[in-house]
Amino acid sequence: TLDAAEIDGTTYVCDGATGAQGPIGNTGPAGADGDTFIKAFAKVDGAAATPDADRLLRSQGVTSVTRNSTGNYTVTIPDRGNSDYVVQLTVLSSTGLQVTAQVVAQTNTTFTVQLYGSNVYLYRLDRNWYFTIEDL
Repeated sequence: TLDAAEIDGTTYVCDGATGAQGPIGNTGPAGADGDTFIKAFAKVDGAAATPDADRLLRSQGVTSVTRNSTGNYTVTIPDRGNSDYVVQLTVLSSTGLQVTAQVVAQTNTTFTVQLYGSNVYLYRLDRNWYFTIEDL
């Protein structure tokens, strides 16, 4: 045990280097600035009343969407440097038809989407649809 004189003459260091939990390590360096692989996304109004209507309901990284004909759209994006990016599509279907979306052409700056509905026959149709572009 320590007496009062010994306690008064002792210096205590509370720097976290020692104690019941042991030493605290250093924080590691910050990582390099990363780049997200999602390059663009949008919700497209395929049901607009006029062909010239602004089709982008919500988007990021998208220049424009043009309706070429029923169920056929061209999306314009900033130059990706090549056409090897991934396009993920989905379509809003509120009918009894089986509805699908597919990419039918793709370049560095555009891709073309077609929307189809089917019961017994295959129909091109206009519906709201969504896409995401992924790239490294």
